[in-house]
Amino acid sequence: MITEYHRPATLEAAMDLMKGFQGRLVPLAGGTILKRNEKTSFAVMDLQDLPIRAIEKHGSELRIGAGVTLQQIVDDQVIPTILRRACQEEASYNLRQMGTIGGCVAGAGGRSTLLGLLLAMNAHLELLPGNEKISLGNVTPLRADKLAGKLITAVIVDLTCKAAYQRISKTPTDQPLIGIAVARWSSGRTRAGVFGFGDVPVLAMDGPTQEGLVGAVQNTCASAADMHADADYRIAMASILSRRCIEVIGEEA
Repeated sequence: MITEYHRPATLEAAMDLMKGFQGRLVPLAGGTILKRNEKTSFAVMDLQDLPIRAIEKHGSELRIGAGVTLQQIVDDQVIPTILRRACQEEASYNLRQMGTIGGCVAGAGGRSTLLGLLLAMNAHLELLPGNEKISLGNVTPLRADKLAGKLITAVIVDLTCKAAYQRISKTPTDQPLIGIAVARWSSGRTRAGVFGFGDVPVLAMDGPTQEGLVGAVQNTCASAADMHADADYRIAMASILSRRCIEVIGEEA
């Protein structure tokens, strides 16, 4: 239950509110994840008036404001096709109109295609206070603690990597049972994110080459059994999907 509603007009006002607030204050962007996951009483800070809704490209870096909706990303031709596709598969059209990339980073679960892809691409977050810039991979394992008292203002994506993802779901509109996202840089550095189960996607590999990729994603799925699929199925499919990702990246290169 929402007990208080606040709508700051500036980032400074938002920081003052967060700093001095007594109790639990939850940032509210689209509210699509918040509505599903919150069962206790809390206050909300509506972010819609804050200047965090711009999409900017600076050389090889793409800066997406945390308040940018998933549908805005789908519609923006500046954004790489793979990110636009991941946003399209993240939620239905109506939910994409409300849900934001910041909300996805802060609250999406382990079956999130977009979060898994951003993890593989080594996306970084801009946080206030402190103008902090931190790798998403350093946030997801302990997300609640890492983001406590923080406000995500932007997601930064490195455009120099080649990336691909593959996923399996019961139907095209369902959440994935298992998914693999792989990013590779010209140096050979390769990162792989695994999604489709658990609380958050998992970074399975960050190495100087792609050697060992298949084994790394299989190991990540070793204890991935849940109500949707067993671990053996996910291990087998992860091997196939990771190889497909490498093939796609090779074709793009």
